Amino acid sequence: MKLIIKTDGGSRGNPGPAAAGIYITDANGKKLFAGGFYLGNATNNVAEYTGLLRGMEIAGELGGTDLEILCDSELIVKQVNGQYKVKNANLRPYYEQIVSLKDRFKNVTVRHIYRSDNTEPDALVNKSLDVKKDIGGMLGESAGESESPVPLGPAPRHTIINLREKVKFDASGRCHEILAQTDSITSKVIALQPGQCTEIQCRDVLSTLTVMRGSGDVKVGSETISLKAGLWVQIDKTGSITPLIFKAESGEQLIVILSHID
Repeated sequence: MKLIIKTDGGSRGNPGPAAAGIYITDANGKKLFAGGFYLGNATNNVAEYTGLLRGMEIAGELGGTDLEILCDSELIVKQVNGQYKVKNANLRPYYEQIVSLKDRFKNVTVRHIYRSDNTEPDALVNKSLDVKKDIGGMLGESAGESESPVPLGPAPRHTIINLREKVKFDASGRCHEILAQTDSITSKVIALQPGQCTEIQCRDVLSTLTVMRGSGDVKVGSETISLKAGLWVQIDKTGSITPLIFKAESGEQLIVILSHID
């Protein structure tokens, strides 16, 4: 399914209070998602990158396979398309995650549009800044039939993680580092040096694996799943605590984000 994603980001002050806006339609113009994400204190470029990144993530959740991403930041567009280098260390993690996400889709194009053609996400940015919180937007066909948007509930937040700071291998060449923990989600980085393996106990909850770097495999019960950078895997509730056995290929590190969702 082809999706059209308009993204925007802005800050009041640079850095200052910042937000990102995402507006998604299908190829026929049917509205599928509109939302704003309040980011707290951040720069304008961080907000722009966050909008593009979250837009891709949400498009994946909506079942998109071909993405056309429209953004009014010429700098971000040229960096993502490889025309400019990303020299700012604070922006590099965003860029790397976008590059990794591209592999999940059949086709991804990112192109520049003028601000005057990007009014929908710009309005979402400003509304989120005004209320200082994430805002849900519209979803599905009914969204275009009413003046009042259909609430989506709390919009998901994306936390950028500097993996270079988190990946600290022990003497055996393994890393199990908690990245984030809330009432409902626990995420950790599982990192292995080339050829190494490790076992993690998977709780009786929904779990997801996001492969950030490298390749290898994971054994879940009697099933073995091949892993490569950019792959996302969902593991349903198992009914019991199940070990996940990860193994990195001999030629490269394997870095995986494991999230348990209660």
